[in-house]
Amino acid sequence: MLNIAASFSQFSDKPLLNLGTAEKSFAEIAQAAERIAVHLAEMPDASFVLCECTDVERYISVFSACVIADRTVVPFSTQKFSFEDLSEALPRFAYIDEAGNLSMHDGTGAAQRKSGDVYCLFTSGTTGKPKGILVNSGNLSAYVEGVSSFIPEYKTARNISAVFSPLFDLFYHDLLLAITYGLTLQFPTPRQRMTMADFVADRQIDIWFSTPTLAANILAARARTAASPQGAIPLSLFCGERLGAALAIEWGKSMNGDVINVYGPTETTIACTGERLDMSALDKDSDVSIGVPFGKNIASISDHGTLLISGAQVARYLHSTEVPFFDTKDLVKLEGGKYYFLGRADGQLKIKGIRIEKEELERVACAVPGVSYAKIQPILNSGLVAGFNVLVVGDAPARSISEAYKKRYGASLVPSGIQFVEEFETGTSGKAKV
Repeated sequence: MLNIAASFSQFSDKPLLNLGTAEKSFAEIAQAAERIAVHLAEMPDASFVLCECTDVERYISVFSACVIADRTVVPFSTQKFSFEDLSEALPRFAYIDEAGNLSMHDGTGAAQRKSGDVYCLFTSGTTGKPKGILVNSGNLSAYVEGVSSFIPEYKTARNISAVFSPLFDLFYHDLLLAITYGLTLQFPTPRQRMTMADFVADRQIDIWFSTPTLAANILAARARTAASPQGAIPLSLFCGERLGAALAIEWGKSMNGDVINVYGPTETTIACTGERLDMSALDKDSDVSIGVPFGKNIASISDHGTLLISGAQVARYLHSTEVPFFDTKDLVKLEGGKYYFLGRADGQLKIKGIRIEKEELERVACAVPGVSYAKIQPILNSGLVAGFNVLVVGDAPARSISEAYKKRYGASLVPSGIQFVEEFETGTSGKAKV
């Protein structure tokens, strides 16, 4: 089980966060967490804590307070879901806004929290309503144990990258490993986020973790500034998207380090399989394996060819009970004792590491006055979904459609192009066929 208090005591003098402009020690985060936990104790019926996550220092303090006080933290940003959406999903909850103000709200959801439910992440759903995934302390303890055995370098590292938002489950990989082993989370400054190349050169990172898309962007930036300090990273992990062999080879050479490909949906607690790549056996046209299950995960292939995961890391949905296994809906093959990702069995996309349903993206365009139908066309780049175009039937201004996506998701999920067509084939439901 998670014991954050013991880690905060053991590593009290060590820096937990390096924000580029300031460092925060384990002791400082612990003190902030304890203050928040006192306030939460005054709200006994607030089992969920909805927290704006723009301030990562505050969010980590709130996360820690929720573990101490046995509450469930829910990271929140209006760029992903509306406050009203989550109010309909949650029962009575506490809310911490961008300024750190704490207030109570009456949600209308019927979700039942269990003791030890640590965080709840909401993902895209085909119904148009956000789908909550509850991850408990048992899931997380199993994950940390499995990763520690699979990747022992965490036990001796000092600095690890921290490039994910709390809205993204991979954020909790970095946070939990840092707390477990007294590591420093290296967060890029806003300026460093523009290219990230300076960030890699500046922070002496021992273990890197990101999506392949971010790695490709960093390599491109390094190529443009070859005269600047480059830096090296002994070990790099990639997850959230398909990793291409060419990128893995280039990154490994550029960083002079090993590369591990990890895989796993949010429902399996961050990641569940992995493969330490043999770079000498790879060429640019090789298929990169997602490896084999680590820790207490068990994998099998369904009759439909999709990957099934069972074991101690399988989480549950907000409005359902535990399930014995999770069907990832990812098509895979088993070859040479390793699993290989082949694609999706449904219409779900991963764009810049963000998991989202095509139907949800189509609904955004269809909600704009003047749009009759909309159809999403993914843009592929080296096997990755780099973005999407929208085919539209209607007379709404393209700018209005683009603004609708920006308002709903921020700059991360704005269509690359909008094309107006007179008509296209629809199914019997009247929804655009993809």
